[in-house]
Amino acid sequence: MSRRTILTIAVAALGLFAGNALAQRIVPSPLLSIDQNRATVVERIVGQWGDRLVSSTTGISSAQLREILFGLRADHLLAASLAGSVEGLRDVVSGALVHTDAVVSPALMHTKALGDTNDDLVYTPVVPCRILDTRNGTTPPYNAQMVGGSAFPVAANLANFAPQGGSATSCNLPASFAAIAVTLTVLNPNFDAFLAASNSSNFAILTQSVVMDFSANKGLANTAIVPVDGTVKFYLGMPASVTTHGIADAVGYFRGPNGNGGQFFKQGGNAFGAPAMIGTTDAQPVTVISGGGSIALDVGNGNGLRVVQTTGNSADAPNVVNGSANNSAAGQAATVAGGGSAGSDCFDPETGQNNRFCGNRALGFSSTVGGGTANLAGNTATVGGGGTNTASGVDSTVAGGFANTAGGSYATVPGGYRNKAAGQGSFAAGQHATADAAGCFVWNDGSGGEITCGGTLAVNRVVMHAAGGYIFFSNADNTSGVQVASGAGAWSVISDRGTKDHLHPVDGRWVLQQLAAMPIATWNWKSQDVGIRHMGPMAQDFSAAFGLGEDDKHISTVDADGVALAAIQGLHQLVVQKDAELRRQDRKISTLEKELAAIKTKLGLE
Repeated sequence: MSRRTILTIAVAALGLFAGNALAQRIVPSPLLSIDQNRATVVERIVGQWGDRLVSSTTGISSAQLREILFGLRADHLLAASLAGSVEGLRDVVSGALVHTDAVVSPALMHTKALGDTNDDLVYTPVVPCRILDTRNGTTPPYNAQMVGGSAFPVAANLANFAPQGGSATSCNLPASFAAIAVTLTVLNPNFDAFLAASNSSNFAILTQSVVMDFSANKGLANTAIVPVDGTVKFYLGMPASVTTHGIADAVGYFRGPNGNGGQFFKQGGNAFGAPAMIGTTDAQPVTVISGGGSIALDVGNGNGLRVVQTTGNSADAPNVVNGSANNSAAGQAATVAGGGSAGSDCFDPETGQNNRFCGNRALGFSSTVGGGTANLAGNTATVGGGGTNTASGVDSTVAGGFANTAGGSYATVPGGYRNKAAGQGSFAAGQHATADAAGCFVWNDGSGGEITCGGTLAVNRVVMHAAGGYIFFSNADNTSGVQVASGAGAWSVISDRGTKDHLHPVDGRWVLQQLAAMPIATWNWKSQDVGIRHMGPMAQDFSAAFGLGEDDKHISTVDADGVALAAIQGLHQLVVQKDAELRRQDRKISTLEKELAAIKTKLGLE
């Protein structure tokens, strides 16, 4: 019996019961019927499967098959008559060989009973045992005739079947299994009708599985294989208004691999009625092999995890796709971790229209999309998430945000809104920032529209737009640093008295004297064109003259400003001193002029 499908199979009628008295006392035995009709059963099996076995790899002829079948036990011969394929018959016969001395091909020597205990649904016969008899039941509905029009439940795994009118034992039936082989008997039904048996309590579904047609006022028995539901029950059903006593005698059962009562995974899916679990319970690893095909964990409508082998070198790592069924990983060793949505009407920042594919796509070699919606990654590129983002440059990255593009090789957009990192190794962040040159760094607060580096020739440039100003701190408690105030065009240094220590007065005249002696020149930076001139001292001379700053390679603007201010004070002091001397001289000259005028008057020289 295939592990994938359990068929409800009606077996040939085992006998008609003439007379009510006899029908009331009958205890049907399918195995006895098999023995009584052994020749007929054997010839039917040989006629159905003999030629197919000859043409298969079993290595036996029809005559050998006939010899084997005649030597089988009745339960094995019953199982062989129920085989639905050459493989099924071969499994039955090969398992039965351990109980017969028939000489057959060694190719059939296997250790199977009726199916592989590690692979198939396995049939286990039991001594015929009554599990239902409505004439003898003690609890409803088993203590009265069955009534048509609704599902009649029959428990198949009781420790004591007496309440259902059956044996006061478990009939050697296990606690769980997938299907039961059962002989069903009706006694004196009131109408010509049918009996159905199924694992469904839905009457409309149940009555699609008819196991016998019967006549009014006559007894009839038939053996069928009936699946059981998750509670190990099966259900009987008849048309409305039909009444009859019913009997059920178990003759065997089918269990899943390693005795699991049918809770195995099968082609097409299962309806367990409870959460399903697959894996190991002994800390052993679990490996799923597809033989080169894809592997999917589908949570519905194609959504879920897929592992897909690439079309290139089979040694390459497979693609991994998770999330929406609209997601795709077309590049080798590509990954879409999740997200995505259906449709192709998402916003496209390039066109400004809602015409973008809404699934996430990892289309390049070793490309990755972490999540979000309508994102796209090219060769060795990464999009972390967000929406309608594109990382098309080699080794480029868009971490998230919305409508961002990293088109340059090694370019980065950390997030934000409608940023573009087009230059190689460029960086764009904030809102409407466009890094359009190689090595360009652009940050924009978005308040003034788009800003750029200034074109493809503006390489390795930093451009920032912050309408609220800039503040840079250089210590842990934010008491030292510089800022450009909103709307301002110059740096302001934090110069609060509370941030300073060890104040010493300065002799302005000394500073002026030192400054006067310091060489001042015009020059150009070696990194700039010779035509770009600057003026000022050398850091070494400045440090030697004043001992200010962190080293003799730099001049702090605050120190240069301080020296200039101190020199101005020193110059002011000199000017004040000179003014005082001039005033004294003016007074002295005035006195001398008066004295000279008096002398001239006395001498009559005027």
